Amino acid sequence: MPQVDNRVFRTKHLKHASVLRSCPTVKLGPLERDGRDAVFCFSPYEESKKIIDSYFSDDLQLSPRVLFESWENLKDLIYYRQAQGQEPEETQKVRFREIGGNHGNKY
Repeated sequence: MPQVDNRVFRTKHLKHASVLRSCPTVKLGPLERDGRDAVFCFSPYEESKKIIDSYFSDDLQLSPRVLFESWENLKDLIYYRQAQGQEPEETQKVRFREIGGNHGNKY
């Protein structure tokens, strides 16, 4: 039977979370709070760690458009929750802009 890794990769860094959000092999979990800081949770842990290690060693290749759209989506998530004054239980309850398309931008 395959061993299941129930650990969650957590980061407070928006840049790191954006990199992970851009990769289809990891899943964004619930947003946690540590005081005023947002903590992004990703699974599976080992895959998330490999991606971040690749990021730091300059071995990771991502589409710039997807990366920046992921960054915008995560910022929207943080500010949506602050504006609502509440914390939805799961990230999936927040509607993200769909990644893809140019959203009306020329450049």
